Amino acid sequence: MKITFLDSFRFLPTSFDKLVSFLKPNQFSLMKAFFPNVTDDVFQLLLKKGVFPYDYITSSSVFEDTQLPTKPQFFNRMTNKHISDKDYFHAQNVWEKFGIKTLGEYSDLYLKCDVIQLADVFENFRDLTMKYYQLDAASFYTSPGLSWATALKITKVKLELFTDSEMFLFIEKSIRGGITQAVHRYAECNNTHYSKTYDPATPIDYLFYIDANNLYG
Repeated sequence: MKITFLDSFRFLPTSFDKLVSFLKPNQFSLMKAFFPNVTDDVFQLLLKKGVFPYDYITSSSVFEDTQLPTKPQFFNRMTNKHISDKDYFHAQNVWEKFGIKTLGEYSDLYLKCDVIQLADVFENFRDLTMKYYQLDAASFYTSPGLSWATALKITKVKLELFTDSEMFLFIEKSIRGGITQAVHRYAECNNTHYSKTYDPATPIDYLFYIDANNLYG
């Protein structure tokens, strides 16, 4: 068995909520396979991105709550937004229809549906690329690689090899790498050349920006 980990966002760079909304009910084949015995009205609840109180979860003990958090407790600090009445009603419906007893059970269902929905989204994307281009998106790492292979396949162009050394050197000199950095969100120094923050009572230190070339040569 061979397992390959791919980033779906490299192929479908938009919000997960939007991706799920693009699918028609009959395209959720994996969701239907995992929930074969639910009624149609309950199945409809599984075809929408779930709603979850991310910032309400402050410890594992919260998962023992026996009631759905209130609408204000669904406030998302990352987006600085409250959920809509429609989304909260959806969460209430899920809690009731699935007979959920604790927030832990709600979390398990939310995570399970998230994974299955993403699988359905990507499987439908694979079906699309197979139908129109006879290429499996899962055989590529990113959409640019898939697009490149598609262009070559459709145009049937035969790329010529370089026979001119000057042409090769011209292309080679044009190659540019991407930025590589060790991310550190905040750093503070005591720089003698910056009088506004310099403190003579503390040790002197500086910040340096280093640009290294040919890291892999």
